[in-house]
Amino acid sequence: GCGTEIVKRKVSQCLNSITSVSESLGRMGHEVGVASMHIERIEANYELAEKLQVKPGDGIILISRIQTSDGAPITIAKNYIPEDLVPGILLEKENIVGLYNYLNDHYSISITRISDRISACSATFDEAVALGIEPKSALIVVHRICYMGGRPCEVDNVKIIASKYEYKNDFEKDDN
Repeated sequence: GCGTEIVKRKVSQCLNSITSVSESLGRMGHEVGVASMHIERIEANYELAEKLQVKPGDGIILISRIQTSDGAPITIAKNYIPEDLVPGILLEKENIVGLYNYLNDHYSISITRISDRISACSATFDEAVALGIEPKSALIVVHRICYMGGRPCEVDNVKIIASKYEYKNDFEKDDN
């Protein structure tokens, strides 16, 4: 038993800026990828319609992905986008690694504001299998609404392995 063990630090994402899990991982030198991805058209339910300011039943594009860091699963991401903003995306054959960059490059969607709700949960059996962790392991849950100008353009529901990721805040008191 004696030896040296390399302990990887958690990846930290700052809450003071508009960024994503894939951008935060990349900034810290991790190789970001997608283990699997599926794109489909669904109809907006009441909750999605309210968040995206569309009518119930309107077309929504759902992008489901298992994102990886250095080849190991780290997130289950579900992204919802109004269909009219991303014409032709159902034909996409390549994995979308960084969604925000993809939306900007292919559809000129520039995210100018976000609204996050962050909580925690225990991984279900299916989530644990997809992420290669034990059932009931801690997950960070991020519910995000992204805006382009004043219009909601995308909703994220992301679950991240909590032992590998964290969020941080840095604020300075304004003396005025």
